[in-house]
Amino acid sequence: MAELHLSRAQKRFVFSDSVFKVALCGIASGKTYAAAAKAVLDLTQNRSTIVTAQTYSALELTVFPAICSVLEDIGLHYCYNRSVPEISLYRTNGYYPRIVGKSAEKIENVRGLTRFSSLVMDEGALYKDGKYQLKVLLGRLRGESEQKSVLITTTPRGEANWVSHFIKRDDVEVLTATMFDNPYIDDEYRRLVCSSYEVGSPLYEQEVLGRIVGSDQTNAIVKLSDFVTVRSGFGGAYVMGIDFARDGVDTTQMYLRDDFGILDHRELRNAHTQEILTEFAKVEEKWGRDNIRAVFCDGTGGYSSGFADTARLTHSNIFEVNFGAGDIADPAFANNKATIFDRFARAVKEGFLVDDDRCKEELRAHSWFVNSSGKRQIVPKSTVKTILGRSPDRADALALTFSDFGSLAVAHDRSWYAEKSSRLASLL
Repeated sequence: MAELHLSRAQKRFVFSDSVFKVALCGIASGKTYAAAAKAVLDLTQNRSTIVTAQTYSALELTVFPAICSVLEDIGLHYCYNRSVPEISLYRTNGYYPRIVGKSAEKIENVRGLTRFSSLVMDEGALYKDGKYQLKVLLGRLRGESEQKSVLITTTPRGEANWVSHFIKRDDVEVLTATMFDNPYIDDEYRRLVCSSYEVGSPLYEQEVLGRIVGSDQTNAIVKLSDFVTVRSGFGGAYVMGIDFARDGVDTTQMYLRDDFGILDHRELRNAHTQEILTEFAKVEEKWGRDNIRAVFCDGTGGYSSGFADTARLTHSNIFEVNFGAGDIADPAFANNKATIFDRFARAVKEGFLVDDDRCKEELRAHSWFVNSSGKRQIVPKSTVKTILGRSPDRADALALTFSDFGSLAVAHDRSWYAEKSSRLASLL
């Protein structure tokens, strides 16, 4: 059998004796190949492995090709059933060890699997419910071997992610690697990656160096210490924000708030306009249509038009907000989104309660930069999605409630309220 060439970091991943191992790595660090090598090593030792990825596509296009590459590199003959997917090595004793792939999206499909000793979770931080999914998978490790192994490989996705909590356990070994630890990456590719990220930026720290980004940098719009944990009161105008899903991954989010915090939250997956209208009607019925002073919808790209046109038949104060539109109220900001998120951040710092951990995480993933015109701007949504591993739909929806009318309704900043009172009067 040929020798497998692994970097020093990859060898740590493969040969660690710890039961629980988490590899926090940057892109191109070799973590997927190392995870594949670990699964193959167990295979040669008559131990079967469950390999999971966020989707079946990731298994088919990334993880299992890496496993096949390892097998071919060391000259092992194997059987690959792509429909499962499953890779096996036949043994004369009738038992054959195997590597079985499962999608984290359909984790219940692992129930019934037995005689597995090892688990590999690829890009674990992307799993939507990783803590529960890991629990289900651990129940499958009932192989004949007493030596169990769990390896989770991932690029970090913020400190509120389930992986960042899991690594705090005393029995978890944390392994790290960056792109620069991989000797098999050529210099041209390194230069290409480095040119894509601003050195020292949160995205560079996360994607290239594999470090957990806490979003408490000096350029973050809010820090963890800014959030209050107790609502200081109830009252003020009711304002609603709605962010519409743009594809099958995003969700439609609805928030209703008063001056002091969130009152109501609704999440809809794969919802059509009529379903959203039905849920909107439920919120109106619960809190009183006349009590909801304004409803702000994300009008970027025209996704809100169908809802807004119908909702206006019963509710006159429906406003469509274009995040990307230039803002004339404050020349210090580049666009509507910057001013709206600034108001949201200021409200948080002044005691507005965000009792929603995922929304907090999403808000903290936003940071400022100064554009070429010298104006303050929020980092692009694509950057925030990369940091989080998901779309910040919740933060967008709650931020919408701090649009022009909404920000005046909050009235935490009395000087701002006085300056904009004439605009409020024109809207009423």
